[in-house]
Amino acid sequence: MDNEWITLQGFITYYKYQNEQSGYKIALFKMDDNLQERTITIVGYFPTFKKEDILIAKGVFIKHPKYGLQFQVHEIEKQLPSSESMIVRFLSSSQFKKVGKSTAKKIYDLLKEETLTILSQDENIYDQLLEKKIISPFQKESLIQGLKNTSGMDHGIQLLLKYGLSMKNIMKIESVYKDQIEMILKTNPYQIVMDIDGIGFKTIDKLSLNMGMNPLDKRRIKSAILYSVLMLCHKNGDTYVSLSAILKEMHQLIEIETSYLEECLQELMDEKWLICQENRYYHYTLYHAEENIASLLKPYIQRHLEVDFIDDFPSIIQEIEMENGIVYTQEQKESLKRTLQHGLFIITGGPGTGKTTILDALIKIYKKGYGENFDISLCAPTGRASKRMSQLTHTYACTIHRFLKWDLHSNTFSKNELDPVYTDILIVDEFSMVDTLLFDALLKGIKGVSQIILIGDDGQIPSVGAGNVLHDLLQIPQIAKLKLNKIFRQESGSMIIQLAHDIRYGHLTKDYPFHDDIRFYPITSYQAPHVILKLLSIALSQGYTLEDIQVIIPMYANVAGIDNINRHIQDFINPHDKNKPECISGHQVFRLNDKVLQLKNQPEEDIFNGDVGYIVEIDEENDSLVVDFDGHYVEYTRPFFSNLTLAYAMSVHKAQGSEFNIVFMCVFKEYGWMLNKKLIYTAVSRAKKSLIILGDEDAFMIKSNEEDNKIRHTTLTDCIKKRF
Repeated sequence: MDNEWITLQGFITYYKYQNEQSGYKIALFKMDDNLQERTITIVGYFPTFKKEDILIAKGVFIKHPKYGLQFQVHEIEKQLPSSESMIVRFLSSSQFKKVGKSTAKKIYDLLKEETLTILSQDENIYDQLLEKKIISPFQKESLIQGLKNTSGMDHGIQLLLKYGLSMKNIMKIESVYKDQIEMILKTNPYQIVMDIDGIGFKTIDKLSLNMGMNPLDKRRIKSAILYSVLMLCHKNGDTYVSLSAILKEMHQLIEIETSYLEECLQELMDEKWLICQENRYYHYTLYHAEENIASLLKPYIQRHLEVDFIDDFPSIIQEIEMENGIVYTQEQKESLKRTLQHGLFIITGGPGTGKTTILDALIKIYKKGYGENFDISLCAPTGRASKRMSQLTHTYACTIHRFLKWDLHSNTFSKNELDPVYTDILIVDEFSMVDTLLFDALLKGIKGVSQIILIGDDGQIPSVGAGNVLHDLLQIPQIAKLKLNKIFRQESGSMIIQLAHDIRYGHLTKDYPFHDDIRFYPITSYQAPHVILKLLSIALSQGYTLEDIQVIIPMYANVAGIDNINRHIQDFINPHDKNKPECISGHQVFRLNDKVLQLKNQPEEDIFNGDVGYIVEIDEENDSLVVDFDGHYVEYTRPFFSNLTLAYAMSVHKAQGSEFNIVFMCVFKEYGWMLNKKLIYTAVSRAKKSLIILGDEDAFMIKSNEEDNKIRHTTLTDCIKKRF
C-alpha cells in the first residue's frame, strides 16, 4: 500500500474544519517542492499543527464529487525544512521570538542547507553567531528553546505512525495522553487498551510487536488474558468465565505454554486485575459491579416506607379515575398500594398486562400525595424507550446515559458517587435491557432516593452487555415484586398480544389460529427481499408510513439479513437520483429522506444508541448531513457517518423498547443459534396492529416452543443473598 502513496512537503495555512473528538480535519496545505508553491486541500485524521511547522504528508489524491481534488492523508509528520525559503520562513516564525526574517536569512547565508542540523547539534555555533553579531543573547535562547520544542513535541505520535497505527486511532490516543504518548509506549503500550474505548487488544498488539516487543513479554500476555475474559463475558453475557475457557481462548489467540500462562494469570490475580472465587474468574470491573450492586441495593430491599398519605389513598385513586376516565381493578389498587411501601419494587409482565397503567398511576399518586415538587426521575436504557415512557406517562424521561451525564471523551459518567444525582424516586423502564455495569453505575450515581422501581419483561431477550440483572433480582425472595399476567390492552379482534403470551408460556400449537392481524408467509430466505418489498408497497398504499412499519431481523449477514434487506428497501423506497444528493460511507449509501438508526451514544448531541430519524439535508460541499430525530436536528460530518446505519430493517435488540403499528418479522433456519424463544417473543411483542411473519414455519414453531437452555453465568443473586 505504501508504494502507492504520494509524498508531499509543505505547511498548513488554514483549517477549514476540525473535529476535536475524532481528530478529523480539512485544511489548506501549501506545498513546497523547490520548484513551485501551490495550495491544495488535505483531509483526514491528524494532529493540529502550527502554521510554521514543515510537514511531510503521505497519502493519495481523491476526487470528491462536489469539492473536486483532495489529498487523503494516511501519514503526516513534522520535518525540519531544508530549502532556503522554508528555513528562513521557519526561523522567522512565531516559534522563535524576535528572530525575524532578516536574522534568519543571515543565519542561512552562513550555514546553508545544514542550518537546522547544525543549530540542533552544535552548541558552539551560537557563540560564533554571537561573535559575528548575527544574533543577540535573547535570540540565542529563543533559537535553542524553539528547536528543542520542535524536536520533541510529537515524537510519540511519530512513533505511532511509524508502527502502523491508523491516524484515526492516533487521534484518540493523543486526546487522552497528550504529550505522554511516548512514555506510555515505553512503559506499557497495552495500557491503551484499558484506557481508551474503541481501541482493542489486537490493534495495540500489532503495534507492540512491530515496536519489537517480545511475544512472551508478560505485559502482552496479561493484556491478552484480560481481553479474552472481557470478550468471552461480552459474547456470552456472563460476568465470569472458567479457567478452561480462558486457556482455550488464549491458545487460539497466541502461542504460549500453559505453565507460563498460569503464571501470568496468578500475577493478574495478585495485582487484583482478575478476581478468582470458587474457580470463577472475573474481570475486576464485573466482579466489583456485582458486589457494589448487592451492597447498594441492600438498604432499599430492607426499607419499608411509611407513606404519609396512605389514609388518603382511596380518595386519591378515585380522583385519578375521575380525571382520566379510567377504572382500576381491585387487584390494581392493591398492587399500587403495596408498591408505595417498599424501598425496592420490581414490576414485571408481558405486553398488554398494564405495566404502563401502573406506572402512570404511581406518578399521579406521588404527585397528589407529596405535591408537584416531589422529584420523580424516569429513565430507560435507550432513547426510543425513554421517549415512549415520556409519551405514555406525560412525564419527562431520559436515557440512563443522559441521566448520569455520560462523557464521551472519558467514557465515564459525570454523575457518580462523588457527584450524584439527587432525586426522591427513581423509576427505570425496560429494565431487562440493563446490564451489570450500567446498573452499577446507576446505583452509584444516585443519592437521596427513597424508592427505586424497576419495570420490565423478563420474557424478553436479556441485555447485550454482561449480566442478567432483572432475572437475578427476581430470584431474591426479600425483594418485593409484582408479576402482571392478565391481559388488559388488546385491540378488538387482535391476537398479537395473545400470540406473544402463548409463545412465552409455551402454548403455541402447530394449528395455531392466526387471525387477520397476524399473517404467516412461508418463503425461503432468497425470496425474502422480493416478498418484503411487495408487502411493504401494499402497506404504504394503504396509508401507512415508514414510521409505522418496521422490519425486524435477528442477524446482519445473509441474503435475508439486515444489511441486504436495508439495501433492497432503500433502492425501492428511495432510489438513486442524479439530481438528489447522497453520500457514501464505506459500503453504506445515505440519501435524502432515508430512515436511519443511531448506533452509538452522542450525549453532547442528546442522541443515543437506538434512536431513529430521517435524513433531511445532505450538504455535499461540506461533506455533512442532517438527521431529524422527532424534531431534534443533528448534523453529522464525515467522521460521524459511521454512527449511522439504515433503519428500514433492524435487529431485535435495536427494536427492543419500541412498538410499531406493523412489524415484518423474518424467521429462517439460516439464522441458526441466533433464533430463539426469547428473541421471537421480543420481536412479536413489538407489533401493535399487524404482525407479518416471513420464513420457515417449522423453524418458527420449534424455536417458539423450545426453552432457552443457554444460561448466563452470573453471581449477582449469590452476592445479594449472602448479605441477608
